[in-house]
Amino acid sequence: GAVLNARIRITADNCRVIGRGAVVDPFGDIYRYDKKELGDVSGMLYIRNASNVKIDGVHMLDSRGFNIFVQGIWGRTYAKENQVTNTKLLSSQMTSDGLSFNYYNRNTLAEHCFVYCGDNALVYEDEVHYKDILVGTTCNALYPQTDVRNSSLENIYVFRADEHIINCEMNGSNNQTLIDNSTITNLYALDVTYTNSFLTIENITNPAVPANGGFTIKNVYLPDIDGI
Repeated sequence: GAVLNARIRITADNCRVIGRGAVVDPFGDIYRYDKKELGDVSGMLYIRNASNVKIDGVHMLDSRGFNIFVQGIWGRTYAKENQVTNTKLLSSQMTSDGLSFNYYNRNTLAEHCFVYCGDNALVYEDEVHYKDILVGTTCNALYPQTDVRNSSLENIYVFRADEHIINCEMNGSNNQTLIDNSTITNLYALDVTYTNSFLTIENITNPAVPANGGFTIKNVYLPDIDGI
């Protein structure tokens, strides 16, 4: 496949990024580019206020910012029905979050993907669905943040998560964090050799408030991990 040395920004509905080639971050070389001069580094593939976008089969390499970042416009419009499938992300720098679906998403799906990054791997809020994802990171593998409603993770395979396997960021609105019908089913971490914890909760001044089952984790497979 082709190699594209560029960042991609999508702001229109019904776009497609499909292929078996690679997208390489042109700013990935820290010896050639100063991060302060890069301007907007929201994502190497940034879907902004767009719906029905499909990403399939692409390799994302050496991201200096978020790898794939999907968001709507806060308080105004949602990014809806976006999909990332059969995609591989490989990066090592901090701030290189893997799949970030947050800030006004609706019914976003990632399936059959590989994620290795130097920051939070799977970031999500409302109506996000991850299925069959292989994850490695020097940070947190799963990162639900702010209010989380109607989201699901199924068949997640973690082989590295140096900070935590699950890190819940409790920074919802109105001094609370709503956890509404959020599930994790079949979480495998048998190849993790070290992590600080299986589950940690940050910013507990905005405590979690459950609704419709709250936050449910089913079928977890862990070895005797150092740090837990």
